[in-house]
Amino acid sequence: MPGWREQEILSIRATEYARMAERLTRTLGERVSSRIPRFESWSGRFLCFGTIIFIKCAFSLILMGWKTYLVMYFGTSGDFNMSEIVGKVEELGFNSELGPIDHVYDWEDKKPEKEDIFELGNKLMETLKGSGVIFNLDTHD
Repeated sequence: MPGWREQEILSIRATEYARMAERLTRTLGERVSSRIPRFESWSGRFLCFGTIIFIKCAFSLILMGWKTYLVMYFGTSGDFNMSEIVGKVEELGFNSELGPIDHVYDWEDKKPEKEDIFELGNKLMETLKGSGVIFNLDTHD
């Protein structure tokens, strides 16, 4: 049986968890509130398990949706430097990322049609014309 200090910590964590769940529901809307785990018992095991599930739910809810991933390959024959190219790509709505993906375009709640992706690719081609950049687009949810 945990001592009074452990019970106090569990109580504080349970309150923080409930606040985070409420904030996430308000932020992301009612359609996702059913995916946030609710527990009747806040014992240490359930709290730990609930916190892990909550974090996984939060990340999956935030990261869900259709995205177009952009990978760029730079050549030396272009008329622009890398920072200029990145600035132009960000003006199209792409967000810079670290890692194997250079940029991500978030379609938010919209499922893009083939024509939407072609239109985005055409804008990207026009923007990168003369830069010497070769790129790859990959769209999925």
